[in-house]
Amino acid sequence: MKEKQIFVCTECGTEYYKWQGKCDICGNWNTIVERIITTSSKNKVSSLRSPGKLLKLVSSGIKPPERINTGFSELDRVLGGGVVPGSTILIGGPPGIGKSTLLMQVVSSMASNGQRVIYLSGEESPEQIMLRAARIGAISDNLFILTETDITQLISEIEQEEYSVVVIDSVQSVYLPELETAAGSYSQIKEITRVISELAKSKNISVFLVGHITKEGAIAGPKFLEHMVDVVLYFEEETDGEYRLIRVFKNRYGVVGEIGVFRMTDAGIKDVHNPSEVFLTPGAGKSPGSVVSVGLEGLRPFLIEIQALVSPTTYSYPQRVIRGLELKRTLLILAILEKRCGLPLSRYDCFVNVVGGLKLDEPAIDLAVAIAIVSSFRELVVVDNTIILGELSLTGEIKS
Repeated sequence: MKEKQIFVCTECGTEYYKWQGKCDICGNWNTIVERIITTSSKNKVSSLRSPGKLLKLVSSGIKPPERINTGFSELDRVLGGGVVPGSTILIGGPPGIGKSTLLMQVVSSMASNGQRVIYLSGEESPEQIMLRAARIGAISDNLFILTETDITQLISEIEQEEYSVVVIDSVQSVYLPELETAAGSYSQIKEITRVISELAKSKNISVFLVGHITKEGAIAGPKFLEHMVDVVLYFEEETDGEYRLIRVFKNRYGVVGEIGVFRMTDAGIKDVHNPSEVFLTPGAGKSPGSVVSVGLEGLRPFLIEIQALVSPTTYSYPQRVIRGLELKRTLLILAILEKRCGLPLSRYDCFVNVVGGLKLDEPAIDLAVAIAIVSSFRELVVVDNTIILGELSLTGEIKS
């Protein structure tokens, strides 16, 4: 077994022959670390997939694959219509948000529809998995579980039996024995993802990878992990309590930017078909500072409530607390209101919030933010059954 020493940037994956303080590609400092790699894992990868053939796209007879329904209409929407056979899907989220619960329900639904599924867990025992499966009713004859951290055991099982869907929970908890590094290290994550991706393409298997996230909210491990997979999903708890959101940040088979809305219950996770019921409170738009507008995530519009609170400041500098909106864009709206409308907002604290925990980057809600601020400042209620849309220019005009 041959070994060689390289230096790798943990952010972008660029390799160097000697250490340096700054990565030339991504520009980050102190991200280059020493790694020992072996050649055996690379040979393992190359053997999983047969050589490709040169095809003429027009007359090759290649047809788009038929997608597999997950049993969740919201998840199917995020994925672009369902799971593409042979794809690798990475899903990340904070601990305890429900990643394993959601995937257990998904693969149980797929297994009930005739798909042969194997669920690999490197973090739980069979008894723990069975407790969750029994609680949410995720039991099927076509669903198999494997509690193992050695990824070669999973590869051996897949090569012996035919499976349609594979779940690895999580990619940081498994390892390749050919590499002399701990599970979750740079080289382990890189080679495991490469092996699994090659295996998925060669055998037309759909693979779900669960990824841990850092305290900054990014998926733990080298950044190129997200480049190696086909789909990257983030499971978020931006709304208070029982609601969850799934955002798609990368999708080779669908639209980027879509969101799915789910509700956590005692019996598992459920679809929320009407997100407006989550993001609108019963009294939306009926109090000073409350305005109803329309947000757009991906191709999906839904009603949202924007709230503003303006009060005299007791500080030398007025407070600006913004939730769910871009800070600089909101400060620009405040400047427009002060300059063009004569509101002395520099002497007032301003708090602006998008109800439900959504994060919006939509120019068309500029007017709704401005009206909410004016409504709170003047203590005036917006006319009932009014939806406010519009982008503001620096001259105070409403753009078409």
